[in-house]
Amino acid sequence: MINRDLRYSGFIGWAAETVDVEFCVKIDESGVAAFEFGEIPYDQGARGLKDVWLGSGSSIRHFELYGIAEDGSECGSVSLDITGLSRTWNSEAASLQISARCSRFIIQKTARVQKSPFLRVRLRSFENFPDLIGACEFGKVSAVGQSGTSNQNLLGGYIAVRPETRPDNLYLWKKGARDFCDRLRGLLSFASGRRLTSPITEYYVDDRVTIEVISHSLSNYGRLEVIHKLNQQPFFDAAISYISRDQVDKIKFALSWFSMEAEYNETLLINAMTAIENLVESNLTAKEKKFGSKNEFDKVKSAFREALRGEFCDKTEDELSSLIEQYNERISDVNRISMKKKISRLSVKWGIYLGDISALIDSTIRSRNDIIHKGTYLYGSDDDEELWRHVTVARELVARFVLTAIGYRGRYISWVGGHHDADFPPGPISS
Repeated sequence: MINRDLRYSGFIGWAAETVDVEFCVKIDESGVAAFEFGEIPYDQGARGLKDVWLGSGSSIRHFELYGIAEDGSECGSVSLDITGLSRTWNSEAASLQISARCSRFIIQKTARVQKSPFLRVRLRSFENFPDLIGACEFGKVSAVGQSGTSNQNLLGGYIAVRPETRPDNLYLWKKGARDFCDRLRGLLSFASGRRLTSPITEYYVDDRVTIEVISHSLSNYGRLEVIHKLNQQPFFDAAISYISRDQVDKIKFALSWFSMEAEYNETLLINAMTAIENLVESNLTAKEKKFGSKNEFDKVKSAFREALRGEFCDKTEDELSSLIEQYNERISDVNRISMKKKISRLSVKWGIYLGDISALIDSTIRSRNDIIHKGTYLYGSDDDEELWRHVTVARELVARFVLTAIGYRGRYISWVGGHHDADFPPGPISS
């Protein structure tokens, strides 16, 4: 248990009203929190709570929750969602029984005195060995994962940051360290091949610890790792260097799409291709994504409009204006290069070798388009095998772009042609 069974006495609040409550918070080994509320005497305050909750209709009404335990620990939230409410009676009086959950809440309590602040972001699903150690502008960085367990939802891993000395501005240090951990978690998710959620963050300073608990759904899917869990230190070093070097994160959303869970191979392909789209859009300039300059293309559009006027001279001015407007929307696409060309331009710009998979890129893009526009992938008797090949090619493209972006050199896992270790960066095989 992350939080022992402390009982809190406090209140539930809404608008300017409150009702006294006693409650207990239990956080299990997956970081899932459960609230247990004591019975509330059915007085005027309880009736007000019932009326407000029933009056919210189908919309979600968030309440405030605050409580303090005998040892001085405090628990609070402004996102209490009451999920059930009922009246009970006994021989003496009526009472109100509620069930509720929180999307986010805070626990503050005493802890062992710390010489310097300490931030720990607990992770689900993170596997690695041995522990990863590094340093950044916010202090010493470590990442610890679980190993030898079949429960991928176990809260057995964490990222931690601790400075050598106490920072002058604790607020700025905490904010910077938290942003750093979030970016590092995104990169470790990419390496692990699945989204590493962080339901609990602990911030220690002096003799107090603040525990932030955020609700995250549990995972039920496997992993398609890019970096083996026993060889993550070189990747860890490159990730820290990238975060410290590049303040503008141009791969953040691509990492999220790549690590997003999916039940079907079709969804895996869409996720990977969306990651590629984000990478090329974020890392190519506007000029690099077009065939010609704006001035050159404006001349083409002007000539096209004149050709339309000549071809449809029998149309009224309103009809002709409407027609030109429709064609203008289409002709603007003519100056945008294709997805394959964008991939090629970014690979040349970053010096990425794609010769071994270039022949498969066209069919991978077409397969993604078919799924998006037709809602299915159907080509023949070997559909599943073909679809999986497209998934591996798309994910390989993302892997090569991301590993290049962070400056990684070393071993990685390629799934093209079957799961195997390979050297990065790849290159042509010499005869």
